[in-house]
Parts: sequence; structure tokens; C-alpha cells
Amino acid sequence: MTELRFFKFNYHLIPFVLSICVALFQVSVFITEIIFEVEFNIYKVLKDNPHFLILLIFPLILVCYNVIVIDEKGLKRVAFFIPIIRKNVKWNKIKYYAKVTEFYKKKGQINKKKALWLIDKKGYLIFRLEDDYQYKSERIFDVISKITDTKGLSIEVDNPYQIRNGFKKFSE
Repeated sequence: MTELRFFKFNYHLIPFVLSICVALFQVSVFITEIIFEVEFNIYKVLKDNPHFLILLIFPLILVCYNVIVIDEKGLKRVAFFIPIIRKNVKWNKIKYYAKVTEFYKKKGQINKKKALWLIDKKGYLIFRLEDDYQYKSERIFDVISKITDTKGLSIEVDNPYQIRNGFKKFSE
């Protein structure tokens, strides 16, 4: 069976991971102040010890670099270095797959993105691939059409924020 792999850096996780790392670092500085009774300033510590910045960037790379695998079992998103973090979608849960042109309208500007959407039987979006699938899109759709008997759609959606976040169902 054909297996397709895409490597992608997920930029949307950067603020989340950085905030967790900085919070943990602040807690560790606070604990060392209590135990050793030495007053630390987080900015002074980072300035004096630049290797701590590397320790902050390392988990960011571990969590944010993803592999998207399409095989006979389904689609899954796995963190490349820590394969525990994942999102799985089995083929039997999918009702539609669609080539979507998303139009985002902000302040008089229209931005256009192409994406692959997988929609479940209840009508909710369960998996979304952005522009990274474009260079192999025909191979992806061949694999999906061979494995499943779901409908393939080609649609255009204006401001899909509610659908992407799960607040609104997809309607044909």
C-alpha cells in the first residue's frame, strides 16, 4: 500500500509552547530563590546564560515539527521527534473529503488559501491540511478514492473560522 508523508512545522503551536517553557522557567527560578535564598531576575539569567535560550527552543522544535502520514489505516498527524503526540482519523469516520479554497476577508483584503478538508459523518471538520499538500494533491486524492467510498468535493468557503474551530457544521 502506498504511504504518503509530509513534513511540516506547525507555527500555530509556537506561542503555546513558548508560554509553557517560560512559565516553567519562571517557576524554576522562583523555586531556586526559595531553596537557595538568592534573588534572581529572569531576564538577567537569560542574558547571562544564553544556553538557557537553547533549552527553550529545543522543546519548541520537538513539539512543533510534525509528520502527516496517509496510509491504509487513515490519516495521522504525529510530532516527528516525540511520536506520542498525534491526531488520528480512520477512513470509516470520513463522509466527505474536499479540495477547499478558503477566502479570508479582513479589512477590505481578501486572502485565499487552498486546503484539504476531511469531514465526518456528523458534518464537522475533523482534519485539515493547508497548502503543504498542494504539490502531491493528486496522489492524495487517488489514495483516498481507492481506500474509501466517500464523496470528493471541490468547494469555496468564505471566512471558515467557525467550521475550522468546530462551532459550525459543514453544509453542502
